[in-house]
Amino acid sequence: MSDKVMAAALRLLNFRWYTESELIDRLNRKGFESDEINNVMTELKSLGYVDDKRFVDQWVSQRKRLKPMGKIRIKHELQAKGVQREVVDKVLEEMLPQIEEHDIALSLADKKLKKNPRIEWRKLAAFLTRRGFSWEIVSRVGRELDINNQK
Repeated sequence: MSDKVMAAALRLLNFRWYTESELIDRLNRKGFESDEINNVMTELKSLGYVDDKRFVDQWVSQRKRLKPMGKIRIKHELQAKGVQREVVDKVLEEMLPQIEEHDIALSLADKKLKKNPRIEWRKLAAFLTRRGFSWEIVSRVGRELDINNQK
């Protein structure tokens, strides 16, 4: 195993967590050989330094706390980072059940309405959809808030 590859990987991991796919990509861009990278990745995974499930757990927790959004958008973000769909789906089901996702959407909509009580339903619905909430949740939020111009 190459000490240089391991050192480069550890330097990257010093700044933030990476998915396995992201870390492999970064090491490839640094010009390391695939065999060396694979050996280092095996070692890092066995040490617990690279773990996609843990990455997803932390990503979802951070999104819930700092930038609330729905499952659809979170799923797209994580898949863009190379996390397998099965891992993403499992963690999202555990950490963001539909009831909690609904509560997050309701809270975001309520904040928007407090800033602009005359906001049109279509604009509020578009905002929630861009934030990654399903139409089922968006329409339920609209009914609960009794937005008069909802269609």
